[in-house]
Amino acid sequence: MREGQQLQAEKLLKAGLKRLKGHPLVASELAGLLLRMRRFPEAVPLLRAALKKRRGFFDAQYRLALALRKTGDLKGAAAAYR
Repeated sequence: MREGQQLQAEKLLKAGLKRLKGHPLVASELAGLLLRMRRFPEAVPLLRAALKKRRGFFDAQYRLALALRKTGDLKGAAAAYR
């Protein structure tokens, strides 16, 4: 995905997240996009919020572990993998 497409996708996902009041699936997809854009710290709160609303959401849990690992929080990443 090119940078222009990523920015457009980010804009649409943020609008969807707002409209759907923080829906966990939309939050996880936005976080996934942020991970692909190497914006790891921005993904963490989205994923934590998604998991708060939907415990056991595997995609969000995996992405959270990845984001935490990439930000240097290895203990947090290990806990998220469990």
